[in-house]
Amino acid sequence: MFGVECLKRDSLENYRKCFQVLEKYSDRIVSIKPFAHLTRIYPNRDTFMADIVDREFTNNFPRYCQVLLTSTDPQALGIIQAEQDKTKVFMAQIQGLSNEVRDNIAFYEKSVPSTLLGQFKSTVAVTQADLQFVASMVSGLTRMHFERVFPNQPHPDKKDCPYWFPFRYHIALQLLTFLWIKRSGYQTVPTDRLRNDSVDIYYVAYGTLFDGVVTEDTRMQELSLHAAAVLRHFETEIFR
Repeated sequence: MFGVECLKRDSLENYRKCFQVLEKYSDRIVSIKPFAHLTRIYPNRDTFMADIVDREFTNNFPRYCQVLLTSTDPQALGIIQAEQDKTKVFMAQIQGLSNEVRDNIAFYEKSVPSTLLGQFKSTVAVTQADLQFVASMVSGLTRMHFERVFPNQPHPDKKDCPYWFPFRYHIALQLLTFLWIKRSGYQTVPTDRLRNDSVDIYYVAYGTLFDGVVTEDTRMQELSLHAAAVLRHFETEIFR
């Protein structure tokens, strides 16, 4: 995901600066498998953390950093270019989804009963009732997503549900949707803002695997904090 940030301004220079930081901690970095791969891993709380880690890339990461930081090595430039090409494809997909995100927010706002919508908008701060509503949205969407990925397969035990990565992605996505509904403004916000939000929810979802997201972005910090609260709500109240 850091490749997204590296696309800004001089992408090659940014990529190297990023790895200069990562290289200092390369023996402590864990690489997580790509989203598409995580989606296809059947939910299982006992094997979840072992299943999501890319062990080969994690073990080779110190060497990977050294290669990328060798400015005269053609292999390094080739790796950077290949990674940046993948990132550009990803960002093009996100750009195409931005207006769809706006439409989805509008759809959900219309589906909320007016009395409930008034309660949500009565405060800027997120309440426990707000988080419970988000949890209800997550349950239905995750179920439909699961049935698309694993057709004709039994649903997992409820205690295993939080251990399917798309479950955590839907928490981040529905939190973002809810905050736009609660605080308004999504109708006129620039498409670039929605695009950035669409990227941020991936960071938030991955952050639930650890202790959150390290960022100075206060909106992402808020999403990360609430995502952890919703996840705890499922584990302690719904799926206990």
